[in-house]
Amino acid sequence: MITCDLHTHSTFSDGTFTPSQIVMEALRANLSAVALTDHNTVSGLTEFLGAARGTALPR
Repeated sequence: MITCDLHTHSTFSDGTFTPSQIVMEALRANLSAVALTDHNTVSGLTEFLGAARGTALPR
C-alpha cells in the first residue's frame, strides 16, 4: 500500500514541526511520500530536502 501526506506545514509557516522533523515523522510512519506546503514561503525547502536526502522509500 502506498501512503503519503501531500499537505504539511512546518515552523516556517503555521506548522508545529521543523522541516527535518516532518521528514523524520514521515519515515517513522513509513510514508511513501511527503510534501512541504508552507504558506507563502519556500524558506524551509533546503532543510526539508537535506533531511530527506539519502532516505529510501518503503516498498
